[in-house]
Amino acid sequence: MAMGEGVNAGPDRAVVADASVFGDIAFVQGVGFEKSTTNGKDTSKQWRYMEIYAKRDGRWQCVSTHSTRIAAGA
Repeated sequence: MAMGEGVNAGPDRAVVADASVFGDIAFVQGVGFEKSTTNGKDTSKQWRYMEIYAKRDGRWQCVSTHSTRIAAGA
């Protein structure tokens, strides 16, 4: 199958479960959802994520990110 062929993905939605700020470092963790179908089959996904931000020159920059897929039915 060619890239994108038969794939219908809706908008992603991320729900932040927790955000903690310690000076110039912030930790954000939550659950993400992706609604999608491939060739008419539901291929939606759900995952947990954590992102680490550092405040540099007055603005927040993501310096690390990690996500783990949650098994269907979990």
